[in-house]
Amino acid sequence: MTTPIKGVFERRGKWRKWKQVGLILSGNSLTEIRPEDIHASQAHPVDMRVVRRVEAAAGLEFVIHVTARSNSAMEKWHMKAANQGDFDSWIAGINKALAPAGAAAGAGAIGGAVAAGAGAIGAPPPPPMDDGSPQSFGLPPCDPRSDLPFVSVPPAWLQAFKFLQTTVIHWFCPIKILNSTYENEEMIGVLGDRCVYICSPTADVKRCVRVPDIKKVLVAQDSKKELYVILQVAPWITVEGKTEQLPEHDIMFHSWDIKRFVRFLRTVYIHQTHGMLPLEQLSGPEQLENEVRLAAAPNWTLNYWQPMMKEHLKKILDMWEKSTKYEENQAFKQKVAEMFAAQQGGVENELPPPPPDAPQGAQAGGVAAPLAGGAAAYGAVAGGGIQELVG
Repeated sequence: MTTPIKGVFERRGKWRKWKQVGLILSGNSLTEIRPEDIHASQAHPVDMRVVRRVEAAAGLEFVIHVTARSNSAMEKWHMKAANQGDFDSWIAGINKALAPAGAAAGAGAIGGAVAAGAGAIGAPPPPPMDDGSPQSFGLPPCDPRSDLPFVSVPPAWLQAFKFLQTTVIHWFCPIKILNSTYENEEMIGVLGDRCVYICSPTADVKRCVRVPDIKKVLVAQDSKKELYVILQVAPWITVEGKTEQLPEHDIMFHSWDIKRFVRFLRTVYIHQTHGMLPLEQLSGPEQLENEVRLAAAPNWTLNYWQPMMKEHLKKILDMWEKSTKYEENQAFKQKVAEMFAAQQGGVENELPPPPPDAPQGAQAGGVAAPLAGGAAAYGAVAGGGIQELVG
């Protein structure tokens, strides 16, 4: 019999307002009660939910993200503990309760990073899945909205990124990201149906950018002839629930699979905005120094949007395919194909196709030494390499 854990939290749900509540965790069930009843011999439950996932939130001290179910509805909570002790005991208790079902995401998993000042929180990362196949939840191999494939996490990365197996992702690959001091850092790049994520090899989310907030893609080449893309992000973005605009900065990285990433990114963009994402070649080091913003603003904080859950998408598609929007989207996909084809004429085939699998050495490691020459080491792509990325 599991001993219940009791505590008083500040909870924020879909209305984004914090309120003080009493919570009792018994097994994998949460009971919400009035704070004044937390030590009563008989608590009067207000609502009962089953915890589905938990992790520490990035940038908020002592905050736990919880996905909960009430009847058939899913709801996301943010639970703020009063102190480090309560935070640690609840993380440990929830992870322990969910361990038999393998539902805990573990500290630092995508969907949340270690809380500020909290150190390494929670249970160890979950064990790898039995194989690398994605959990389909009844979805077809490709997203009917865009025809982009649903991809699974490669087996080598399942232990850290297991949560992504239940989400909509179209691209997952080790990358070399260039920071503001022109150092290469080994990271993982992920493209969902709404956002681009840059994660550490242990799945800590370092950047999350909504695709419509990307205003242009630049292509550059370093002194080793490796191709980089620069995602030029709007300098100020609007986030739901916040009145002020928040600062953002650009992302520059290399990947062995960069061609596929650019095509998939532009496809997501066009389906989200009904416009074409501009793709241009970097003119030289001067443009990199003067127009590309790789350094974060002093007041920058991580903005995070959770990837679409496959289970949720399946429910949306079941309704969508019975509506008039399905036929409208089929016509739009034909228009998209024509738009990409119109950009291709005579400006492609400069780059070789990507290899079918990651080449040897395409694994994340440490931080590389700065490239000699800084921005001067990056310039226009010799031979018009941008052209193969068009379309």
